[in-house]
Amino acid sequence: MPLGFDDDRPPPLRFVAERQEASTGEGSLGQTASRGARLAFVGWAGSQGLTFAAYIALAHLVSPSAFGSFTAGSLIIGFGSLVAESGTLSALINRRERILEAASTAFYSLVVSGIALTLGALAISPLIGLFFRDHAAGKVAAALAAWLLLRSLTIVPDALLQRRLSFARRVAVDPLGAIAFAAVSIVLCARGAGVWGLVGGTYASEVVEVAAAWGFARFRPRRWLASWSMWREITAFARPVLASEILRRIASQMDIIMLGRFDSAATLGQYRNGFRLAQQPGVAFVDVGGYVLQPVLAHISEQPQRLSAAVRRAYGLTAMSAIPVSAATVVLGVPIAVLCLGDRWRPAGHAIAALWGLLAGGAFVSVAAESIKAARAPRLLVRLHTLTLVSTVVFVCAATIPFGLIGVASAVSLSQAVVAVYAFALVHPLTGMGWSALVRELAGPLAASAAMVAAMLAFAGAVDPLHHGEATGLALTAVQVALGAVVYLVALPIIDPRRRVDLRLIAARLRPSPRSS
Repeated sequence: MPLGFDDDRPPPLRFVAERQEASTGEGSLGQTASRGARLAFVGWAGSQGLTFAAYIALAHLVSPSAFGSFTAGSLIIGFGSLVAESGTLSALINRRERILEAASTAFYSLVVSGIALTLGALAISPLIGLFFRDHAAGKVAAALAAWLLLRSLTIVPDALLQRRLSFARRVAVDPLGAIAFAAVSIVLCARGAGVWGLVGGTYASEVVEVAAAWGFARFRPRRWLASWSMWREITAFARPVLASEILRRIASQMDIIMLGRFDSAATLGQYRNGFRLAQQPGVAFVDVGGYVLQPVLAHISEQPQRLSAAVRRAYGLTAMSAIPVSAATVVLGVPIAVLCLGDRWRPAGHAIAALWGLLAGGAFVSVAAESIKAARAPRLLVRLHTLTLVSTVVFVCAATIPFGLIGVASAVSLSQAVVAVYAFALVHPLTGMGWSALVRELAGPLAASAAMVAAMLAFAGAVDPLHHGEATGLALTAVQVALGAVVYLVALPIIDPRRRVDLRLIAARLRPSPRSS
């Protein structure tokens, strides 16, 4: 029997359970969550830093139109990966018994669905080229079809690692994938491969992640444990999660669909790279916070008072961190794009500035979604992401033709803000956190962020980083960021004295403990 399944609970999870039974339960799980968030952030920073550096290099090697063709062609694997996952990840994380049987059943069902999705993606790839009026996009879609099978192979080990509160995925697997993508794509693009260098890097990354995820999970599926009855149990939980994620994914791709259809591949490439840069902080909140938040909330889902306190805490910390970073993108959008990618990517900088609501809105929606899953009300996710789809379709469709790239980016921001408000409307009856409590959590960070933006704008007006050389401009931008951070950290505890305790606690928990050094 593989290591970690002797009593149907892997050692890390068993350790957490024992610690909870030995104490009140508050401290051990909180410490595990804090340590996990720190490790997940380190891993995220490493992988995203590598990916960011890779895309800076690729932006100088690949044209905006080639990036646009790759973005349009990869649309099909975005939808396909969602269907491949089919809500199984959440279903396995939230299971409390017969884990080995569930994991084995999920693995074999995912292999079958991965093969079917690969064949389906290959069959419909010509339609991608026709829809976007871009022959290269259709070829890219066909070439990426087999990626869906690879992706389906990572879902079970990912779920097992996450439910164990193991952070190997974030600390090791993701950085290894980022290294593989950077190494392969940069070498191929430097040799003139263009869009096919991006395809090669995508495959290299996924192959490495599959191998690493299975290596860390230490799990071997058992065919005789797979059963139709267990499959029905998994799908019963997974169906509403899948339905909601399909709606969310369609909504998240509406900007690409509309720009790719009604504008040029070059504009789509500008938007996509701007979106990628604007998305980086949001990925930290969703990937790092969500990766830790879902299993932690799942452990306390049957304790209403602890669940309510944890959700309120998550909203408060999200407000403290997401709001100022989101506000800073308005000021930093154009300098980041021009200084990092080159002057031909200036339109991408305008997109970054217009995507001001992407980070904060997405972070609050993520907290709400994980809270809904923990409260075992996954059907509410369908309502949440139905609004996501409707609002995105309405705003993006209204903005694409008259306003182009900036209009689409602004529409995405507005949609995220609307959905974040509705998400809290769904969450507060489940957790007991009222609207007045939400306002108190938001007021201080909003006011402190306004002071921060004013200071950053004043600095930019005085020195204008874009009127200097690249190295000097980057240095001045770094000073501008530091100035904004100082103003925010000074203003926040003055405006909202409660935050002094939060800031001290965050600083203390971010420091490595003597035992971990």
